[in-house]
Amino acid sequence: MAGIRMISWKALLVGCATILVLGLLVQLAFIFVVVGFNAVAAAWPPLASWGRPLAYVSGALVYFGIMSTAGYISAEIARRHVLLHAFIVGSLVTGASLLSSLGSGKLTAMSFVFLLSGVVFALAGGFIWQRRRR
Repeated sequence: MAGIRMISWKALLVGCATILVLGLLVQLAFIFVVVGFNAVAAAWPPLASWGRPLAYVSGALVYFGIMSTAGYISAEIARRHVLLHAFIVGSLVTGASLLSSLGSGKLTAMSFVFLLSGVVFALAGGFIWQRRRR
């Protein structure tokens, strides 16, 4: 029972909500950018070959930013056991995302990379918070 008392439910809720809200806003912006990129690529075909790699690289950077921001915010609210909170936030959201995608297919190696990187990025946010507090 002592383990449950050391968890800040507010920090977990705000951390998970941060990921969901930022993730949805970024997806909306991404759709607008892709539509604009495709319009430009239709006019200039050499640009089309950059579309997929650019999407993956920018997606990974944004994913890192969102997950580490959520880890940082959950650490700011919790103020104690910050890496535990960041770990739980990353695990909950990436786990829920992974579970929701199981209906559309099977688990792949990239699914586990997604799960692991989400937790690592959230932990990075908690670690950054710790370093800034010292």
